[in-house]
Amino acid sequence: LAAPEELVKGSPVPGDGVLDRAAARRACGFGALAKSLVSIASDGRLIVAADGSYAGALRATAIEHWDPHDPAGGVRPAGEAGVVACDAPLRYVRCVDAEATPSTDPAEAPAAAPDVLVLAGCADGSASVWKIDRASRPWPRRPRLRAQPEVVLRGHGAAVVSGALSPKLGCSLTAAADGRVLLHALDGGILLRELATTPPSSSAAAFAELSAPLGVACLARPVGDDATLLDVHAVNGSCVAETHVSAKVTDCRLAGVLSDALVVATAGALEVRRLPDLSLAKRIDAAQFAPPGCGRPNLSAFALAPDVHAPAALAAATDDGLVALRVLAGAGPWAERRAQQAAGVSGMVTKRAAQVFGFAAGVVARGQDYASAARDVVGEARARGASMSTSTKALGRALGLFRSSSANSTASNSNASGDA
Repeated sequence: LAAPEELVKGSPVPGDGVLDRAAARRACGFGALAKSLVSIASDGRLIVAADGSYAGALRATAIEHWDPHDPAGGVRPAGEAGVVACDAPLRYVRCVDAEATPSTDPAEAPAAAPDVLVLAGCADGSASVWKIDRASRPWPRRPRLRAQPEVVLRGHGAAVVSGALSPKLGCSLTAAADGRVLLHALDGGILLRELATTPPSSSAAAFAELSAPLGVACLARPVGDDATLLDVHAVNGSCVAETHVSAKVTDCRLAGVLSDALVVATAGALEVRRLPDLSLAKRIDAAQFAPPGCGRPNLSAFALAPDVHAPAALAAATDDGLVALRVLAGAGPWAERRAQQAAGVSGMVTKRAAQVFGFAAGVVARGQDYASAARDVVGEARARGASMSTSTKALGRALGLFRSSSANSTASNSNASGDA
């Protein structure tokens, strides 16, 4: 981790471009919600959360543009739908890209905004998967939350408190408050199996992840108030590995191109663990996220940018309102590759534009050739028309002379007959 790029703490100072958080919440239409009830799309342009206005409501808001001087500007609602077939409040919300294909090159520019799948867990033990159309949305390309869920998942007898979706695996993972963890198929919502949880923890999984390349599920289950059990299960149900963390896990998510790393946040540190054996690869103390002259903060959440597959920066939030941004190792080459790719794209666009202009010039030249040929044809037709007119006039005069000579000869014959 390098030195902090920027630190934001406390109330915003006028003129520094920092948004008032209360005004931002009012502009989005959300109140103060728990972290488990809010989820943000991978590109940061879509916020999905439980609507606090009435129980069981799910709301998606698209963020097209954010003006620091006008918190209400550019916030456009994507749609709202109630959770059908389960008249219960929401307990968990999470959204994932419907057809995300991560690139092995972190400098590659992101593709168009993909469709989004939303997993909504309810207090009555059911869960549902909703879809927000973005890439498949016809013009105008505004996100739209469908009015009906894609599938409803059942089988829990207690509130669903965490979960994960994997469109590539075609399955979903849901964890309930009674400690049961179920694996459902996204096609039809069929219950595939229950993942067996082992002591010393039988409590609800606070965090759940699905790694499609490895085909494993990762769970973080609290053990008492100050410890956490991490375990990895294959999607066929067998337990692959488990380890004990002597602290309460406050955030957890997969990272890496192959989703082969599990980043775990505790109050005092960030840990990077390899999958599937959960071996410790790196430990970052929370003191590195503190501003100069301040003590070690307690980490409460983190995010990786620009995405979890090829991160170049890390944002960590603490329980005292601090948000610290850190540049990860290798960000320099990442930025250089991104610049090179931008230059390559610009050169490709210039080359393509030159080809288009050349084609247009060729079309214009051909059009001029066709116009010249048409003029020649018209001139020749006119010349032929003039000669044909002269011939017609001469033929008319000849016919006139012939008729007059015929009439004269007839009259002379008549006179001769009369004399006779």
